[in-house]
Amino acid sequence: MNLRTAFLAGTAAIALLCDAGMSFAATQATSEPQNGNNAEQAQEGDKVIVTARRRSERLIDVPASVSVVSAQTLNDRGGVTSVKSLVEGQAGVRFYDSTSPTNSEISMRGSPTARATSSDPAVGLYRSSSYVGGGAIGGRSFAKMDLFDVGRVEVMRGAQGALYGRNAVGGAINIVSALPEYESYKGSVDLKYTSEIEGSQAQIVQNIALGENTAIRLGYDYIKQDKGFFKNPDNNTYFDIYDGSGYRAQLRHKMANWDMNFLHEGQDYRVPAIAYRVYIDPNAASGFPVGYYQPQFSYAWNFKPYAYQKQTTDILTLSGTYPWGMIISNTMYRDRETYYQFDGDGINVTDYNTGRSNGTFTRALDPSVSSMNLDKTKTLSQNLQFNGSFLDSKLNWLAGFELLRIESDSVVTSGRTPTQANPSPGARSPANVIYDSSALFGSLGYKITPKWEVSYEGRYTSDKKQVDAKRYDLLTGLQAGGSAFNIDSELSPTNYSYNFVTSYKVLPRLTAYAKIGTAYRSGGFNTNLGDPRQPITIPASYQNEETTAYEVGFRGRLFDRVSIATAYYKNEIDNLIVQTDNGCRATNPTCPITATSFLTNAGKAEASGIELELSTMFKLLGGNLRIDANGSKQDGKVTEGQYKGSSLPQAPDWTAGLDLHYTHRITDVVDGFMHIDYNGHWGGQQELVPPLFPIKDLQIVNARIGAKFKGYEIAYFANNVFDNVEVIYQSTTARRYNQPFTSGVQLIKRW
Repeated sequence: MNLRTAFLAGTAAIALLCDAGMSFAATQATSEPQNGNNAEQAQEGDKVIVTARRRSERLIDVPASVSVVSAQTLNDRGGVTSVKSLVEGQAGVRFYDSTSPTNSEISMRGSPTARATSSDPAVGLYRSSSYVGGGAIGGRSFAKMDLFDVGRVEVMRGAQGALYGRNAVGGAINIVSALPEYESYKGSVDLKYTSEIEGSQAQIVQNIALGENTAIRLGYDYIKQDKGFFKNPDNNTYFDIYDGSGYRAQLRHKMANWDMNFLHEGQDYRVPAIAYRVYIDPNAASGFPVGYYQPQFSYAWNFKPYAYQKQTTDILTLSGTYPWGMIISNTMYRDRETYYQFDGDGINVTDYNTGRSNGTFTRALDPSVSSMNLDKTKTLSQNLQFNGSFLDSKLNWLAGFELLRIESDSVVTSGRTPTQANPSPGARSPANVIYDSSALFGSLGYKITPKWEVSYEGRYTSDKKQVDAKRYDLLTGLQAGGSAFNIDSELSPTNYSYNFVTSYKVLPRLTAYAKIGTAYRSGGFNTNLGDPRQPITIPASYQNEETTAYEVGFRGRLFDRVSIATAYYKNEIDNLIVQTDNGCRATNPTCPITATSFLTNAGKAEASGIELELSTMFKLLGGNLRIDANGSKQDGKVTEGQYKGSSLPQAPDWTAGLDLHYTHRITDVVDGFMHIDYNGHWGGQQELVPPLFPIKDLQIVNARIGAKFKGYEIAYFANNVFDNVEVIYQSTTARRYNQPFTSGVQLIKRW
């Protein structure tokens, strides 16, 4: 039985459960699905609803470090343009930008990243409460259609292993799509043009009520870009091109005390490719006596940069209300195909030959090294849970189980120039990884007094991972590399994670809390085992990473229009999973190609920090101003093992974010608005092992100004207003940069 057939069978089984449940229901009360947007998530005051503890409750009542990015906030920004724009500016959150969404990554509270490996992320990635991470590539961040027509985004910082399970050592992010609405016929058309890159985007959403109990919601996204900032002149193409389309269709239906929603969507996008500038200082590496520098935005690669991501997703959500509580089911099937290719040395043959003749390169290199990476990942997940309360709502309970299967088929094709000594044009390395996971989870919360509450959450998980990885010579078609590159192995770890939380209302709308909890990051396999010439052998596997987290904080409202949240945390990490590489690089005479990254366990580490969030709104000069601000200070070190004393990588010392939205009535039918969002980070270290390079300080300001009238909205926008271009990644031989200033116009019609 393949995964799609299993999804259909599971959907039918859930439908039967729904039908059976209706027969014994003692009430006809209706309910929004657990993952719904609850009447547009009512953003005023205390009405923001989240599912951070796997049940719907007011954000103000959650004793944890949780933030919500509402649909209104996203609309004020002009929509979601990328994962980077979505998560940066959140306290304690770091987006590791590889220049391509195929292997970029989200980090929270210093959780380690796993650049260019097949690792699962260190942050739990969820779409409407279904896990969407995992797979060889493309599974450490969200896909483009995940960002389309969003109802809300829940950012849960800190160890979330008890309720969200695997890989949520730094936290979890749950993107909830907007649902069809009953008794509503409304929609929108959103047209955007960005001048510097000659980029056009159109998004259409239509909600149609088919009666009191049925509604559909349809959406389409199209993007076309003719230019970019980072050019490959040899192939007359740009690295940072986005082209393609995506669609979504949802059907929602009420049945007595059940509410069902079925979502189907697909996407086919060419996405920005891996890009880097070869940048070598004199004497920084042997073999380059005068250094070598490519232009900042033009990279002469003889191998064309290219990347794409195709994907289909099906999600069935059911929510049933009974006298004793609720039943909530989430069933998801996702089929994702991700591909990227890049020039392994970053230079073309002509430049190399010229450099050899004029003394720029004094060591022989292979200028035709290339890498092509393809991953096809299928994910099937089923989450079924029950929750309710007893004793006049003093005792709250939750119980559930989760089944997950991820099948990943990947292949890395490495190209080279055949020589007399080695006539092979390269190698092909396919790998099949199957990940089966099952879990039981639950929670109990008890109000000892009207102000004092304690709760316990627990989750038992049983994992099984299998890998079959091979290497074949492209010339002979025979297996190559011996046992070091041909692996058939299995891991079967188990884990129990928990949270114990106590909270106390120090004021009617201000809660203090303390929490101790655990989480784990799933171990796995290094499916790209490098080059036979590598000075450092890549291990075939690595073990689970486990985190124990301590946190104290408070959240709530100090005044009617001022919300505040702050938290101090300390994480103790065992068996830290870190990214390093095999030692190959253009400056290595024995292995002069791009390094192959891999994962290994580095021992014990600690991370700590403090976070502060503030939200307010008030009248100013006859208009309304909303302010959302946050900041964080974090620190982390490896405390034992071979990397003892090293700072945790990709964890800035400081982060800050600010959203300002101002509206003012201009005429009886025209409202003017201005939106500014800012994010910045300072300090920190890029990698764990030498050569050590700092994370460059970077501050970005985006702005949007316009007017609304009779359902229309017209705006001018500018991203990276001050054209602050900085190195976002640096090594001995390469640099990457963030996107420069862009601007354009946007026209929206809502009805």
